[in-house]
Amino acid sequence: MDDEDFAQSQQPDTVERLVEVGRKLEDGEATEGEFVIASSRTGLAHRGPTPLIIRVHEVEAEDVAWLWPGKFPLGKISLLVGDPGRGKSLLALDVAARLSAQRPWPDGSPALLPPSSTILVSAEDDLADTIRPRLDAADADPAFIHLLRGVKGGPFDNAGFVLPRDLGMLRKAVEDIRDVRLIVLDPLVAFLTSSSATNNVALRTVLASLQCMAEEFSFAVLAISHLTKASAAAPIYRAMGSIGLVAAARAVWTLWPDADNHRRTFFVPLKCNLSEAVSALAYTIAVKPGDHPAPNLLWEANALPLALVSTSTAHPLPRLRDQQAIAWLADILKEGPVAATHVETAAGDEGFGRNVLRRAKAALNVITYPEEFGKQWLCRLP
Repeated sequence: MDDEDFAQSQQPDTVERLVEVGRKLEDGEATEGEFVIASSRTGLAHRGPTPLIIRVHEVEAEDVAWLWPGKFPLGKISLLVGDPGRGKSLLALDVAARLSAQRPWPDGSPALLPPSSTILVSAEDDLADTIRPRLDAADADPAFIHLLRGVKGGPFDNAGFVLPRDLGMLRKAVEDIRDVRLIVLDPLVAFLTSSSATNNVALRTVLASLQCMAEEFSFAVLAISHLTKASAAAPIYRAMGSIGLVAAARAVWTLWPDADNHRRTFFVPLKCNLSEAVSALAYTIAVKPGDHPAPNLLWEANALPLALVSTSTAHPLPRLRDQQAIAWLADILKEGPVAATHVETAAGDEGFGRNVLRRAKAALNVITYPEEFGKQWLCRLP
């Protein structure tokens, strides 16, 4: 190389030269290394964190993968909220048991996954006298159930599990077990630092990291939360902790007591961003006899259509009388419009008062409109 060529090689490349190399890169005539060198020699290279850009046209569209179809998606965070004693932990163990034994789901949906593992992170229940008997009562295969109690070794030896500190430990557990398809955090707030639990930004950061891990390993996260005592608020705003938890979850379900049967609990969708219209379910809790008797969920076979969900903000499901009125009204309107006076008279004959009928119309979004030439008013389903 003569002196002139050497001097030229020491001069910064021009932007035009960078564009030229970029075009050659697209045509396969240059390497990414040459482009990086040209970029750095223009003096325009960004010397720090760079933007992570994903070309959408390079990503193949995919269907949502489900743990429980329509209920709990894989690779996402789901939230289960409810008052104490309604069976939140029991429901989580029921899901883990079905996953471990490849049994159908309570709504009749088939098991889409082979027998797979669950990691339980529980702060409230003892393994020997509570969790194991309940899993046995739910007919689980215990070989697929793993309890993460905390951390051993290092500066946090024998410390309890804490987020976000122990996200790396959770990743290692998933990598070691290999077939994990469900992680249960019961309750989530017990594993958060005080700042993460109440600070929206901090909580979203923790959940974003957990979400990325769930997507990478294709497992579902079921976070359990109690309801606050703000009974006048809608249930979706009553999850204990920051509203960021509800915002981050792709599915939010609540357990709500039946006002007419204290033993019966409704499993009600509050937010389902990834599924089509879904139904509520109901169950009761019964003790299954055996060497170690333990409570077990008895699911009802018939789903409750969302038309039964009340418009009330504080109560997601109407009382039994309202449910009966809704079912009755849907039946008489299923063939088409009916005179409003006839609906009112028939409702009275069935023993449904005006308020019950009004709530039933609201739940079904019944449309009342005048007949042609204003002869009479008609009621019809939307």
